[in-house]
Amino acid sequence: MDLLCDSGLASSKKEAKRLIEEGAVVVIKETGEEKILDWRAEIEVSNNLIIRRGSRNFKKIKII
Repeated sequence: MDLLCDSGLASSKKEAKRLIEEGAVVVIKETGEEKILDWRAEIEVSNNLIIRRGSRNFKKIKII
């Protein structure tokens, strides 16, 4: 939930939790896509991680 809020894909933690429970959040890694269905799940943040909310909202995470 924090990652969604920090990246700007969700305006609040409550909205982030709702999006995750509805199945609207997908994490795209080099190994493939993973749909996030549990709001308590921890995501391993790596360079060039892509988070998708819905079908048109994408954010690419770069570690500096």
